Amino acid sequence: MTHSKLEEGDLELIEVLKVHSPSISLSEIIQELPALEISMSAISRAIKNRLLSGEQYTREKLTRLARERFIPENMFYTQLFINYLSSKDPYKLKFFDEAGIKIPCVGTRTYGHSAKGTRSVEVVRKHESPNKTLNMLVSLDGPVYHNIVNGGTNTARFLMFFEEACEVANIETGRPCLEVGDIVVMDNLSAHHYEGGEILEEWFDTMGIELLYTPSYSPDLNQIELCFNKVKTVLNGGLKDLVHTNLNLAVAEAVDTITAHDMVGFYEHTSYLFVE
Repeated sequence: MTHSKLEEGDLELIEVLKVHSPSISLSEIIQELPALEISMSAISRAIKNRLLSGEQYTREKLTRLARERFIPENMFYTQLFINYLSSKDPYKLKFFDEAGIKIPCVGTRTYGHSAKGTRSVEVVRKHESPNKTLNMLVSLDGPVYHNIVNGGTNTARFLMFFEEACEVANIETGRPCLEVGDIVVMDNLSAHHYEGGEILEEWFDTMGIELLYTPSYSPDLNQIELCFNKVKTVLNGGLKDLVHTNLNLAVAEAVDTITAHDMVGFYEHTSYLFVE
């Protein structure tokens, strides 16, 4: 067996480089080890099974986080946000957001089967449909209220959604969609702030409802992102055909697949809200 040129200190440096910058290439790692004549295959083998931590590193799709998320002011607000919501009754928390819906972004599967060594080919529609926006408010009971509008979002449509939500009851629970003591959480989209946000906050104050914004660049702290993931998965799966004949109906049926059991898992997935 050939003795490796990589000593313990080299292996420690390689792991530090990979932890700090997971996308660093093998050639870039070699440049950080100028005293060694080492091949890229040797570096690759070390990353897979020789690092001192005992971890086996594999190639994964990058999850990119905004650097601005970690500035001191936002980190301070993030801790306040987590502490505050984790002290509240999770059944009083309601999360709102919008998602764009259009073909072929939905109704088109991305994986299939083919003979080994051959491409998996399927003829699909590439022409984009007009964009629609799914507005949705969710709680631990599941979707509380949603609507689908043509085009993108704006302040008027944002306010109209909550005007409609205040006038209807949750079909599952029979209770009003918005009640005294609720905390409505949403992200920092510009349509949620400024004049629209001020109007909504004043209106909520008259109803005993609190409006709260997530920290900047922190979609993972809003459970509704997981709801949208399920909606789009369903639209690309069992409702694929319906998407192409009646997109609005397909979206409505996909929203109906989100259950209270799902929501418990979504709340707990955020790691700051737990349901007893």
